[in-house]
Order: sequence, then structure tokens, then C-alpha cells
Amino acid sequence: MEVELLSEIPLGATQALDDQRPLVSFARLTEAAGRKFSLPIGIVEKYSRGKRIYRSGPARFPGTIQPTRAVGVANRF
Repeated sequence: MEVELLSEIPLGATQALDDQRPLVSFARLTEAAGRKFSLPIGIVEKYSRGKRIYRSGPARFPGTIQPTRAVGVANRF
């Protein structure tokens, strides 16, 4: 099994499949190759855009720590 590098992880964004079902909070994983996966976290009461907890790419602000592609997530902690 080969592990793909992730390019982004937003956490806590919400989505409802239709008006009959409750809002569900998701973690969304985007691989560097572009494939996207969603993992349900739980049922919530109000809409949220979520928060990006990881993103590979250039920093927006000087001094912002950005992980490098050469270092795996497990090796950073």
C-alpha cells in the first residue's frame, strides 16, 4: 500500500444531503494528486465552513510555519 501526500485538511465543515437529514460535520482530505475524501465526524445543529488545519504550499504571512513535502506527518510530532 502506498501512502499519498496530503495537500489540504479542512476540519469541521458541514453539509446536509437533503432537507430531511441533519447537518453532518466532515473532515475533508485532499491528496497532492487531487483526489478528495470526506470522513463524517458527527451531527451538528448549525452550519460551519470549518477550519483548515493543514495546507501544503507557500505561507500567507511572514513567520507562518508550513510543513515541507519531504517530511511525513508522523515525523513532525
